[in-house]
Parts: sequence; structure tokens; C-alpha cells
Amino acid sequence: MTVRLLAEFDAMTRVAADQRQSRNTLIRIQKARREAVLDPDALGKILPAREVVQAFRAVNLATREGIWSVTQRCEVLSDTVRVIRNDFRDIDAEISARFEHLLGGA
Repeated sequence: MTVRLLAEFDAMTRVAADQRQSRNTLIRIQKARREAVLDPDALGKILPAREVVQAFRAVNLATREGIWSVTQRCEVLSDTVRVIRNDFRDIDAEISARFEHLLGGA
């Protein structure tokens, strides 16, 4: 059984760029979440104002941490796809050069 591997360099470049764009979008969302605050005075004189603010801060922090985690994964995926693409290109060039040499080329 023969297994073929086809590396589409342009597709890999697009995937890496798309992941980088996703990362950048998530960074903008993360910045917006960092700026989200709830002032206890905004709630007026309701009794659980402090508890509401604390719950908001906890949820906001958890959301920011989750976004940051996904951001990091997007960056790693983008970088990894680029490395793999470059490795395939290098291997392809090396094999081509060896065949050229075997066929009497320069």
C-alpha cells in the first residue's frame, strides 16, 4: 500500500496566516475584556452590590484567561504550520537537487 503526502505550500501559508489573524482578533477581544469593569456605585444601593462586582470580576478573569489560552494555541498552530511548510520546502529542494545531480546536472 502506498501512501501519498501532498503538501500544498500556498494552503499551508493561508492556514498559518488565518491562525495568526485569529490570534490577533482574540488579542483585541482580550483587551476589551481587560477594560470591562463594574463599579459598585453603578449598581446603586442594592444590597448585594459587592457580591455582584466580585462575581463579575471572577467571571471576567476566567473569560480573559480562557481567551488568552486560545490565543496562545492559535499562535503555536500558526508557527508550527509555517515550520512544517518550510521543512517540506527544504526537503523538496534537497530531493530535487539530488535528482539533478544523479541526472548529471549541476
